[in-house]
Amino acid sequence: MKETQECRVCRRRSSIDDPPINLVLKNMCKSFLKERNERRSSGSDEICSLHSEKLKLFCLEDKQPVCLVCRDSQQHENHKFRPIGEVVSSYKEEIDTTLKSLRKKLKHNKNIKGEFEKTVQHIKSQAEHTKHQIKQQFEKLHQFLRDEEEATITALREEEEQKKQMMKEKLEEINRHISDLLHTIKDMEKMKKANDVCFLKSLRYQPPLFPWDGEPSDVPAVDHWFRESERVWDSAHLQLQRALRRRRLTADLRQSQAPVYQPGDKVWLSTRDIRMRLPCKKLSPRFIGPYTILRQINPVTYQLQLPPEVRIHPTFHVSLLKSHHPSVLPSTEPGDAEEPPPIIVEDGAVYLVKEVLDSHRRGGHLEYLVDWERYGPEERSWVPRVDILDPSLLEDFHARHPNRPAPRGRGRPPRRRGPWSSGVDRGGGVMSQTHQALHPANHVTLPHQSTDHMHLTLITSPISSTI
Repeated sequence: MKETQECRVCRRRSSIDDPPINLVLKNMCKSFLKERNERRSSGSDEICSLHSEKLKLFCLEDKQPVCLVCRDSQQHENHKFRPIGEVVSSYKEEIDTTLKSLRKKLKHNKNIKGEFEKTVQHIKSQAEHTKHQIKQQFEKLHQFLRDEEEATITALREEEEQKKQMMKEKLEEINRHISDLLHTIKDMEKMKKANDVCFLKSLRYQPPLFPWDGEPSDVPAVDHWFRESERVWDSAHLQLQRALRRRRLTADLRQSQAPVYQPGDKVWLSTRDIRMRLPCKKLSPRFIGPYTILRQINPVTYQLQLPPEVRIHPTFHVSLLKSHHPSVLPSTEPGDAEEPPPIIVEDGAVYLVKEVLDSHRRGGHLEYLVDWERYGPEERSWVPRVDILDPSLLEDFHARHPNRPAPRGRGRPPRRRGPWSSGVDRGGGVMSQTHQALHPANHVTLPHQSTDHMHLTLITSPISSTI
């Protein structure tokens, strides 16, 4: 490195150790370096980093642009390629579709935001209005208390003046009595100092003592203040009770009195809190019954007479009950007007099976939709497979509906072959072949009803069936 600086034009040595910087030349150098770096960076994005070739193709498997050499390399063997322009257009279309969806969601969210802001403003205005009303009511109460305070103080002052005047009169009367007593005492002392003859002569005259027959004075201001305070309190309490009654009347405009039932009345029971295992929730009955009322627990609670198979607590709120009118046609009432009586056997009440309608898997177990004898379609329910003892019912059902789920056979189930495989294979197994001689009896059902759903168990019975 040179110790001295030379001029780049004339090559003469400079006498200045720290020559001034040419700012124009410095800025030109910086601009040149910046443009060269930008050209290199833009060109490197379109050049393959491995083969220094221009990127012209797009690998569909690796999702990246490649050059012609990369296409023939082992890394991209058996891969599919598309021109970059074609792929860019397809991706841009996808981005446009996504942008449209996002813009639509953004518009929807902005609308929701506007609604929420309106709701917040409405709530704020309602709160301000209610606050203003509350302040007005309390201001009225405060004004009432101030008026009562002023009236009480005025009455107290009047009473004070009256009592003071009365006490002034009493005091003047006492002063007169005291003056008379002083004169009497003075005369008696003079009589005592007189000679014996004069003293005995003066005994005939007994001076009056002027006794004070007035009652002792008392000022019942404290008792009167307590009585006035109690009166003001009673008046304020009365005003509060009136305001409470007005608010209660406004709140109870849309309320109605609870119906009153007598023991022996028949009512319908709402299924709102009772889960019923039915194939269609939309068509499930809203009320079941009718049931007889045994007694009234309290003004809003009644005890019903439920059948033995209904294993729930027989006490219900009045809002879950509905009056039963025998004169109304059964078709206009929710549910069946009169259920067919069950058949009584040794194990209890049982019901006949009419037909198996459908099958599905629930929680890893196979269940069947059963249609009950002498009951309508709204009473159909799902029954576990283990509760169906007659295999002929299942064989007949799967023969008519081969595409529905069937019991799995022993051993490893066959491999699924796709959507074209049979319904038995899709159901997870092959229907097992059982002998009819094992269970020749017909089938009835014993209902066990819990608190949340109706569970029906099939048992054998020698009663004849119409299946």
